[in-house]
Amino acid sequence: MIKIVLEKYEGKFSPEIIDINLKYFKNLFEKYVQNEAIELVMNDGINQANCFPLPILSERELNELPIQDYEKLEDYKSDKLKGFTLEICKMQAGLGTSVARNDLLEKYTNRTELGAKGTDLFIKYQNRTASIAEVQLLLAEDFIKQDIVSGVKFKNLVNSETKKAVEDIWNLKYPDSKITYDEA
Repeated sequence: MIKIVLEKYEGKFSPEIIDINLKYFKNLFEKYVQNEAIELVMNDGINQANCFPLPILSERELNELPIQDYEKLEDYKSDKLKGFTLEICKMQAGLGTSVARNDLLEKYTNRTELGAKGTDLFIKYQNRTASIAEVQLLLAEDFIKQDIVSGVKFKNLVNSETKKAVEDIWNLKYPDSKITYDEA
């Protein structure tokens, strides 16, 4: 059984944004229709699961979205968060083949096959070059060191193509340490 409901969201957003959302969900539907039964609902009158592509929203439309940067809150190091564990679920289950990066793999890793983009793209962080995935682990650790949260749990969603690259990150040693991220 395949059910798809694509109703136009009447409200604050421009017709261009609504049309982009409709195209997005139609394309998603077409990708999955051949593999399995699917129920895809954009706006069923009860739930509003709208997708708004932020890079192309107008300033007025951006102001209408309920987005809050944590760092811009008045007291973002609130004592209320200290008793909580931050759970981070990273989607590392796609190769992202539209991003060429084989040269980076050869330069910074021992791998020649693509992994997730987060494991294959690199930035300068703390005076060294590290993958985005490793930097995310270090930033999560900083939340604990700064006493913002009491702990951090990481979950990685992987597939057979990306599993080894993600495991390789967890097997790296902390900078200036003898233990791996997985052992910490």
